[in-house]
Amino acid sequence: MLGSINCETRPSNAHELTSEYKLYRIKNLNRDHPEYYANRDRISKLSYKLRKPVTVIQRDGVPHLVVRADAENVPQMLKVVQAIVYFEPLPGTFRLDYALRSPENDEICLRFLQFMLQDPLYHDPALWQPRAGHAYFDKQPVEQTNDVMHFLGYSVRAVLLADGRLGVRVHIANKYLGRNPLPVNLSRDEFSRLHYKRYVYRYGHQWYEVRPTGLSELNVSEYIIEKGDGLIPLLDFAIEASRKPIPQELSE
Repeated sequence: MLGSINCETRPSNAHELTSEYKLYRIKNLNRDHPEYYANRDRISKLSYKLRKPVTVIQRDGVPHLVVRADAENVPQMLKVVQAIVYFEPLPGTFRLDYALRSPENDEICLRFLQFMLQDPLYHDPALWQPRAGHAYFDKQPVEQTNDVMHFLGYSVRAVLLADGRLGVRVHIANKYLGRNPLPVNLSRDEFSRLHYKRYVYRYGHQWYEVRPTGLSELNVSEYIIEKGDGLIPLLDFAIEASRKPIPQELSE
């Protein structure tokens, strides 16, 4: 990424934002465990499964899971590094006040606000994101030559500003990609010159930046992956998981 620009803005309607959340007491998350912080991060990644904002806070010295109230199928337990943690639901729901400033409230507000910013970007079919946490780019390049395409993108992040109020930081970014795709069929010699470099992989409507490390002898319809308790060809999984209509390059 080249030519980046940062700017910040202060939303004027924080008092109008409302959210409801539920609390779960987390059992068996040992603060003395060497993987304590890694396990906290693993728990926070429940947001990907629930598709709702999730964070972990300390209340009265006890870790609690914060989940937006409209989340469904919150698990009773989760395997983390060298342990299993348990989620005990507390009664009732709690209203999140985005205009109130306190360490605990700020932590929840920033996580929920970040989800509000990121979720519509992630589901916008016109955008692609190289990797989690990176900028989103328009799928249409702003300019291109015979060999290079120039993509313009941006990332947004909820932050606490110097005056203590909530704000949004916008980071403008540029990305340059080679225009020519890899050939459909690669020999071992060709792959040896290409592997460990970065490429854009079009997985249905989602585009990702990848670094290939190995060349399989199987094609996409023969390569088998796990899905739940069963096995499925990678091509069938991609077609099933991709938003409809299926992209032309996948349907051919």
